[in-house]
Amino acid sequence: MCEAYAPICAEYGQPRSQYTPAGVNTGDGHKMGMWVGAQLQDLPFPTMMHPQAFCWFHGPFLFVNDNGERFMCEDTWVQGKSLAINKQPNGEAWSVFDANWPTDLVNGLPYGGGMLWDSFRPYGSDLELAPEYFKTQIPLYIEQGMAYEADTIEELADKIGCDAATLTATVDRYNGMCEAGEDTDYYKKPVFLTPVKQGPFYALKVGPALLAVCGGLKCNNDFQCLDENGEVIEGLYVLGNIMGDITAVDYPINVAGNSHGRCITFGYLLGHELAEA
Repeated sequence: MCEAYAPICAEYGQPRSQYTPAGVNTGDGHKMGMWVGAQLQDLPFPTMMHPQAFCWFHGPFLFVNDNGERFMCEDTWVQGKSLAINKQPNGEAWSVFDANWPTDLVNGLPYGGGMLWDSFRPYGSDLELAPEYFKTQIPLYIEQGMAYEADTIEELADKIGCDAATLTATVDRYNGMCEAGEDTDYYKKPVFLTPVKQGPFYALKVGPALLAVCGGLKCNNDFQCLDENGEVIEGLYVLGNIMGDITAVDYPINVAGNSHGRCITFGYLLGHELAEA
């Protein structure tokens, strides 16, 4: 079903087991509805992808591909990062930053903190605590071969396997835009334009991981399934994550509770409506 309805799954394998336990999420609800004429939403199904296949920390810092070239606005949301990285050579990228990263990270958080920039600070605690967890994790990433530390940009380029001149030119151009306070290439917010000048320098490997596939059966505002002509199938309802047309190109993680919340709230509303019928 994943190959048929969300072909991008073929590139990443099945979703991570902690989100879709093996042998459990097999599309039974979708199939039961389709067997009696319910229609699927337009294909392909959207996915939930996060850039955490390798290092979980990357912040809004400079991103380069395996060629040492910048290719995106780094302060975008996780699905946007994942889709952009997926188009790069080998489907991976590097988050490049310098020794000032803890300060740079904290300074940007009042203006927005993406998922995996500020996910490990106790809720309500001081922003200054945001880098503490990652100070312990970066050395582990380096030990695991997923990150590198170097005294110079040229040495960093050698470690990630790209041309030193290309990476140097990328960093120089980026630093120039940081100094000017304007990203004329990808229009990153000025507050997140932090230069890469003070060694040691770091490169953390980043790649998209598929967590879940979203998509389901077409229905109306009363949760009634629709047939191929858009007509109601009497007595057939759909709720939760079998409902179609909830998400488009991605799963919006900035809408808190949009999965569990729909399951509980819509189930409650439909239950009351049917009980009163």
